Amino acid sequence: MLKVEKLVVRYGAVMAVRELSLEVGQGELVALLGPNGAGKSSTINALTGLVTPASGRIVLDGKDISHVRTED
Repeated sequence: MLKVEKLVVRYGAVMAVRELSLEVGQGELVALLGPNGAGKSSTINALTGLVTPASGRIVLDGKDISHVRTED
């Protein structure tokens, strides 16, 4: 299970993702939809470790991966 709790992604003063929360169960398929600048890519970048969230938690199968980078 993937659980995201109050995820915030910032680029300097710009808040790209504001307190996103969601849960995705095993086997579920999810699509992120929205206009340009809505934070879709920033959300995926945080979930995959390409950017570090300013705050919030990303939990995958019970393990907090909020600050795990792709290099790790």
